[in-house]
Amino acid sequence: MSNYGSKDNDGVTLAWDKLQQTLGCCGATTYEEWYSKPRTPLVPTSCCIDPKSTQCEHRRQTPIDNNFYTTGCVTALRNWVKEEAALVLGVCIGIGVIQIVGIILACCLGKAIRKQYKVL
Repeated sequence: MSNYGSKDNDGVTLAWDKLQQTLGCCGATTYEEWYSKPRTPLVPTSCCIDPKSTQCEHRRQTPIDNNFYTTGCVTALRNWVKEEAALVLGVCIGIGVIQIVGIILACCLGKAIRKQYKVL
């Protein structure tokens, strides 16, 4: 977060903006972390629920403000992983089953080749 908004680190700024917009979060652990940054005394626009809103122009956020995300990105990422764990586990199991089927078919092919070799 310390390099957010600096001209030499556009990638950091883009990464934070994308993360906050995608996960619906603001800051690493809390939105208040943005207030201590010298280049950004306000929360970034990516913390706005609706960036095109006129409320987003005044980005001094308060805990009761409904125009900004208040959840930190660490918490949001942890929640996302919990929600998507079943999907990730399912994909891993599916890939494992495909691998096992491939091994079984390779063994069958090897056995068939060996049988043909002994006949000749």
